[in-house]
Amino acid sequence: ITVMLVRNCKLTPADVEFIQPPGTPPTEVLQFALSPSALPWLHAVAYYLRQNLLIFLHTPKYTDSNVEHHFKHYFNHSGSVPDQDLYLYNKPGGQGTGGKGIACIALTFVDEHGSPTSLPLGERPDPLKLPSSSP
Repeated sequence: ITVMLVRNCKLTPADVEFIQPPGTPPTEVLQFALSPSALPWLHAVAYYLRQNLLIFLHTPKYTDSNVEHHFKHYFNHSGSVPDQDLYLYNKPGGQGTGGKGIACIALTFVDEHGSPTSLPLGERPDPLKLPSSSP
């Protein structure tokens, strides 16, 4: 699968099931907390985080348009969230430093209680509309 992804091929339903077996929880969950002072700029933080993740992660491409055969967010059991914030880590053997392998990475923004929260996708934040900083 890693060689196939290096060639920019699309994932089959069997590939998706191999990488993310149905009904299994994530192998790892990493949580990062932002300072409360960053919360007014959360839209901008999310935008630039997504942009930077795309430097070394890839958005998955599928052979099947049926979303039942796509990667799933761990927090989204209903399947109602589209394929946003899902990324693939693909590191074939013999390529630089770091571990080799393949992984599905689901980015989820949560509130202080750990419940998923939605943030808008899309346009770059307008700096003129961001909250002004305190003196």
